[in-house]
Amino acid sequence: MEFKNKNDYSFIVFDKDNNQICKIEFVHNCYKSAQWLTDSKNYNQWHYANIYNRRSGTFMKRIYKGNFIESYPK
Repeated sequence: MEFKNKNDYSFIVFDKDNNQICKIEFVHNCYKSAQWLTDSKNYNQWHYANIYNRRSGTFMKRIYKGNFIESYPK
């Protein structure tokens, strides 16, 4: 996988009923993006997010609200 250390990730974000609530195309820091979701008025009900390598579209991992989230997973 190719990483350029700038906007390497994409998020697809879901609520607890598995409904997609948003997609974030360009994510630089996964931890900060998860914090933004939690602090936002519109998306604070998020339950989990799937992280993808933005350039290849490959699934990388699933993160859950309230759990430890790496800034730059590889």
